[in-house]
Amino acid sequence: MTRVALRLRPAGTTEQLPADKLAIGDLVLVRPGERVTCDGTIEEDTSALDESPVTGESIQVARGPGEAVVAGPINADGVLRVVGTLKAKHAGVLVL
Repeated sequence: MTRVALRLRPAGTTEQLPADKLAIGDLVLVRPGERVTCDGTIEEDTSALDESPVTGESIQVARGPGEAVVAGPINADGVLRVVGTLKAKHAGVLVL
């Protein structure tokens, strides 16, 4: 199953594309209930992430600007903007 990412364009609009088509430096919007689709760094906003798909830990973890995230966790409540730092084909969770 191909994961779909929501890439933010410089003009402020968004486009859906397969996560494996994201490039390093792309800005990705992650809304509540969606999975983080790339390894990256949170640029804006804070949220609790359900990292159980990656770590098995059931307690949500608060994440905010400047913090690294990996592909796979589910965004619980905030709208995150994540800058991709690793191409999807190299992200461990997406390769499994």
